[in-house]
Amino acid sequence: MPEDTRPEDVLLCVDDEKYVLSSLERAFRNQPLRLVTALSGAEALKIMEREPVRVLITDQRMPGMTGTELLGRVKERWPHVVRIILSGFSEVADLIQAINEGEVYRFIKKPWDNAVLRDLVGRAMEQSRVMDEMGALKQFLGESGHPDNLVNFRVGYAGNTIKMELTETKHPLSAEQIVECLHKIFNTRRDGKELDAIGGALVKQNGKLTFMTEFGNNLQLVLEFPISKSGGLYEG
Repeated sequence: MPEDTRPEDVLLCVDDEKYVLSSLERAFRNQPLRLVTALSGAEALKIMEREPVRVLITDQRMPGMTGTELLGRVKERWPHVVRIILSGFSEVADLIQAINEGEVYRFIKKPWDNAVLRDLVGRAMEQSRVMDEMGALKQFLGESGHPDNLVNFRVGYAGNTIKMELTETKHPLSAEQIVECLHKIFNTRRDGKELDAIGGALVKQNGKLTFMTEFGNNLQLVLEFPISKSGGLYEG
């Protein structure tokens, strides 16, 4: 396992064919992640109970539980897990429905290209790390804001975009809270490593302050903050 592996970067691969799992193990042998395998959807769910899985790759056509059925259950219990499915052309109709319902992040056609799959998983891992930080921001806003305020996540997979929209009922965030949120994003460290925020922009319109930033692996983060109409730095 590479020295720069993050123990929390767990990739779970699910397929009822052992040779497919062996191929996936070879594809990710020297990657900075921890790979776990399962031979069925039921086994995968048991592993999910004890492992901090970030990314899940599953075959579509498996006995007992299809890949889309597995990912639907994972979405309900572990919505933060990034979900990827392996499929043949004959299964595309089922996959389109699963993608529209938000169960699948991407699908990869069999036989896959190892380089393409590794790049996809790398971007998925980065997305999962950013989602962790959004969870920390949600907790921060819940602890520092007004109890009537709501903090909602909206995650957009299209275009590798994570969108976090904060919906305020009565008490808009203060300028200081917004600045502290942005500061947390650009000063986040995990195991001595920073998330690779490479730039950002602020746009103020329609009663909202929108913050957009880019991370490595072509991932974009969008935060929308309601802003006060009663005065202050971020008046709408």
